[in-house]
Amino acid sequence: MNLSTLPKALFEAYKNNAPLEMKACEGILNDFETAYEVQRAVAEQKGEPTGGYKISLTSKTTQDMFGTTEPLFGEQIPSRILAAPAVLQMAEMNEPLIEVELSMIPKVDLEPGMSDEELLRNVTVAGGIEVPDARFKAWFPALNKYLVVADCAVGGYIIHGTPVDGTKLKLEDLLKIHVDLLKDGKVIKSGDSTEVLDQPIHALKWLVEALAKRGRKLAAGQVVSTGTFFVPPKLEKGEYIARYTGAITEDVKLSVR
Repeated sequence: MNLSTLPKALFEAYKNNAPLEMKACEGILNDFETAYEVQRAVAEQKGEPTGGYKISLTSKTTQDMFGTTEPLFGEQIPSRILAAPAVLQMAEMNEPLIEVELSMIPKVDLEPGMSDEELLRNVTVAGGIEVPDARFKAWFPALNKYLVVADCAVGGYIIHGTPVDGTKLKLEDLLKIHVDLLKDGKVIKSGDSTEVLDQPIHALKWLVEALAKRGRKLAAGQVVSTGTFFVPPKLEKGEYIARYTGAITEDVKLSVR
């Protein structure tokens, strides 16, 4: 495996759900810019436009796990972005995890330099579940951070609830969102929105600026999964409910068969 063959190998692993050995890719990527170029090449092979993005590593805990000091982003295609309630098939995934997040959808193209207040006014906000999944065997939490980026930030699925218009929210509202994740009726994890870069709108701002540096734009209608409220557990077969309290109150449901 080398840099020229890595994008094709990642796409084939995605298409066939046939994970790669991490050892086969060691040493190929050593910087983020090259990793993002590979990500773009992988995404282009999927034959769909960019439907949105997931933002990874938005807490110090997860950044420490992967040896970085900044978040990462990954492109996602429309067919992997679902409205709740959603149903996923375990056989179609590799080694998935489950995260609870906020989904933000721009109403207009977002520009770098927008203030936190401007960003909130120009998006809708919903509760969401994100399912990270990698194209590598035994990937979490051992996968090299550059391979995480190349693999579209280990994007699996984004599931979003019913959006609330940002004009009906205040920035401080985003700091008071709590979620309990239930599996088959039992709480298995809980977390708070302040885990996402201390303020979830900061994750959105980071993404807008990170895309602009690479000559890209976060466009109206694209869905952004802004970062997890806790270190994710493994996804297993069963019935999941992300139960939000605070400014977002809708349950987001996911069934895994």
